[in-house]
Amino acid sequence: MDLKQLEKILETNGSRVFQLVNIEDYRDDYNSSYPDTTKELLVDLKSCLPYIFPGDFTDSKYGGELSTVVVDTIENFYSKFQAIGIQPIIFVGNYKQKFNRHDWTQRQYVAVDKVNKVMDLVKSNTKPVPKSDHGVMPPELVQSVTGFLRSQSSFGWTVVQSLTETKTEMITYARKHDSFGILGHDMDFCIATAARNYFSIEQLCLETMTTRLYDAPSLAKHLQLDVNQLPLFATLMGNDRMEKEIIKTFHDDILKKGSGGAFVKNIASLCKPVTCNAKGEPLDKNQVMNLSKQIAHGSLSCPTKVSNLIMDSIVSYQKYYVEEELLADSLDMAPEQRDMINLALTLYRQCWITSDLLQLLFVKEMQMETCMEMFNKDGIKPIGDVLASLRKVLYGAAFNSDQNTVISEYVITGDKC
Repeated sequence: MDLKQLEKILETNGSRVFQLVNIEDYRDDYNSSYPDTTKELLVDLKSCLPYIFPGDFTDSKYGGELSTVVVDTIENFYSKFQAIGIQPIIFVGNYKQKFNRHDWTQRQYVAVDKVNKVMDLVKSNTKPVPKSDHGVMPPELVQSVTGFLRSQSSFGWTVVQSLTETKTEMITYARKHDSFGILGHDMDFCIATAARNYFSIEQLCLETMTTRLYDAPSLAKHLQLDVNQLPLFATLMGNDRMEKEIIKTFHDDILKKGSGGAFVKNIASLCKPVTCNAKGEPLDKNQVMNLSKQIAHGSLSCPTKVSNLIMDSIVSYQKYYVEEELLADSLDMAPEQRDMINLALTLYRQCWITSDLLQLLFVKEMQMETCMEMFNKDGIKPIGDVLASLRKVLYGAAFNSDQNTVISEYVITGDKC
């Protein structure tokens, strides 16, 4: 169980927690408060693409090439918002923070299983259901859309590649600029109360410009909680900050009392006695420790570690930081090399280079976005041969520069390798 399933649970149980709204009405309300401000809509690209593009992603025309359907679909999406005076700002993720790299790698194994299911359906001449649990969005589509958006920068189209966690950057940007809204598919945006409005991509109708408005007060009312308790609720539900191995046993015990809406209400009941300040931080640390002991029971985890995880998760809804490995000013290097790093950061932000090349320039250990150990299967050449050409491309920039670079390669082993 996690926050990605919370929206589905609230909807499928027939709850009318969040209202269906016309985006133009909220544009007018925003304009009355900020008449001279550009009405920016921050778009979480990866979560939105499956709903922006129609049909079945196993069709070759959605494989990622910059075909007519890609261009037309994105242009239509932009034109609908620009017609009502709203400027989309596209955020795309690439870099993975240290705390969730292991979990992200595990997700790739799940994605491989989904691809296998889709291929089995294709072989049996059964068409996969679009946007179902079998649906898999090819990463090439994200890259193609990003490249097209970048090419349209002269027309005022903006695309930003996240340097840290995409959601955190969007929330931070929205608060700093009092942004009109966020469009996505993640309850974290609702709980963090970042932009003035959080709109659901799943419910978006471009013809009528209507969608469902997810707001913290409505969610808190449904859960019978205070708004300040929502970060704690999101943490116990299992957001990205909580380690899945630690919280799994805790969730399994609660699931015995009921799944779906019952599970959500049982999690909320644990939050009710905990008084939190305006930042969502519990005032009584003993209550946090009691929850930590309950979570740690059966997982062989240290309650103190769990308590620290809970507090880090809650603070993450208010705090933005950049990891040390990406702080150029802290690197021990000559001024001209630091200038090159700052230029690389700018190019990365504008989607001209990937996180892999960026970290090579930082002379840091590379954390590839691709889960390379998947190549080690029966009938496939050794991983070193398979990736030889890829290494030449990635390392070429570093080898052709004046900077000395030491590259260490690792073969990752695991249950599926």
